[in-house]
Amino acid sequence: MRSEQIKTGVERTPNRSLLYALGYTDEELSRPLIGVVSSYNEIVPGHMGLDKIAEAVKAGIRAAGGTPVMFPAIAVCDGIAMGHVGMKYSLVTRDLIADSTEAMVMAHQFDGLVMIPNCDKNVPGLLMAAARLNIPTIFCSGGPMLAGRPKDGRRTCLSHMFEAVGAYHAGKLDEAGVADYTENACPTCGSCSGMYTANSMNCLTEAIGMALRGNGTIPAVYSARLRLAKQTGMKIMELVEENVRPRDIMTEAAFHNAETVDMALGCSTNTMLHLPAIAHEAGVKLDLRMVNGISDKTPNLCHLAPAGDTYIEDLDRAGGVWAVMKELTKAGLLDTSLPTVTSKTVGENLETASVSGSLSQLREVRLGLRTGKKVTRALVRFEREELAWQSTVKAEDFSLGSFKTPKVEREEDDDPDAAFLEKMYLMELCLGLFDACYKQFLDIRLSSLWNKEVQDMSAWMSQQA
Repeated sequence: MRSEQIKTGVERTPNRSLLYALGYTDEELSRPLIGVVSSYNEIVPGHMGLDKIAEAVKAGIRAAGGTPVMFPAIAVCDGIAMGHVGMKYSLVTRDLIADSTEAMVMAHQFDGLVMIPNCDKNVPGLLMAAARLNIPTIFCSGGPMLAGRPKDGRRTCLSHMFEAVGAYHAGKLDEAGVADYTENACPTCGSCSGMYTANSMNCLTEAIGMALRGNGTIPAVYSARLRLAKQTGMKIMELVEENVRPRDIMTEAAFHNAETVDMALGCSTNTMLHLPAIAHEAGVKLDLRMVNGISDKTPNLCHLAPAGDTYIEDLDRAGGVWAVMKELTKAGLLDTSLPTVTSKTVGENLETASVSGSLSQLREVRLGLRTGKKVTRALVRFEREELAWQSTVKAEDFSLGSFKTPKVEREEDDDPDAAFLEKMYLMELCLGLFDACYKQFLDIRLSSLWNKEVQDMSAWMSQQA
């Protein structure tokens, strides 16, 4: 064990005396020492519950025969840091987190690590540290916040707070309305409820194989999150025994899988700020050209807030990240032979995964496989309390600069609002396709296309209204 260097032999009795000073027994010191990197603090909503996650992880480590040793990692709340000089200090914390974690682990020679991150720069910082240190490591995030629900009944996330500010200044929302949103938009602990950077990175940690199922989607306030933490604590002991290391998992193919899942989930574009940095620590090169190639052939399966009206809790109910990955394997878009921290391959993990219900109580949008800049097929399903009908939309030539009206074959139309709803959802579908194209052209080429495409889309939508 690595930890033998600080606890075994006459030459290490000075070191051992300091471990005794911490209250450790000979029995505890005879076991693997597992570093538990807790990002708990009392200023970040996504981190205020990590003390409980850390205790659950430690319980799992003890149950499996290890000795947990907790130490901290810093974290900044980008939402609180936004709009003033504090935002200049956010991104730099990613590297501070990676560097300080490396320093702690190398100084104290832990045998394995459990990383407990949750928010924007904290997750990639700890992934960078894991790849750099390359000792057995597993992740367990704090989980997402539940969606808010102000008095108007609308489900909300942090983005709606910015809209509320604009509505107030436009005279469309009074001070009481702003106060209602302020108090209810972010109702629980956890990373903000939409597919922002934090949840994107937590989902991709799962996709790349460095966390157990549910890491990216189980809400922070669910007891299932504590069970996941205990299971994670037990699993690290297996990884230590088998000497499974991050670079065994975080390979080039694994990063390609992660980028594919990124496109399918509609993750934050900030993933392209962090994934290349993490890959660099693992000795893998990622660039925009490669990512564009993956985007060209990957369907966008989810429209999670702020891109839509569904939230991470809905994704969790629908089967989570693994359910999305299972859908992608049907088109042969993932390498299923890769190892993961579950001690199984991606393919073995996904054998029991499936989509449960729809990603929204109101609708399910599944986009068919795209080749190049075309969408070959799309299925739009509409559901209401007293309405359930299905439309098939074929947009075989839907590409940038060429917007053709999709033909709709409706099976049933016994609702007076059906035609109107259909028209609205078709517009929403086309906007979604346009958004997917946007992500394909993330590099500088986008700037020369953007104005024309917006004009073309506006003209097309005007024809449909």
